[in-house]
Amino acid sequence: MWNNLDRKCSNFFVKIEQYFTKKEPILFNHFFKIGSSRLS
Repeated sequence: MWNNLDRKCSNFFVKIEQYFTKKEPILFNHFFKIGSSRLS
């Protein structure tokens, strides 16, 4: 059950990522840099 949920979540995030890289690549890169720098 959890694996299925994980797969759904990752698919969801991939869809968001694909949407933003198409629509707002600069904005997406900006937020991605902030997010990754905050995580590490």
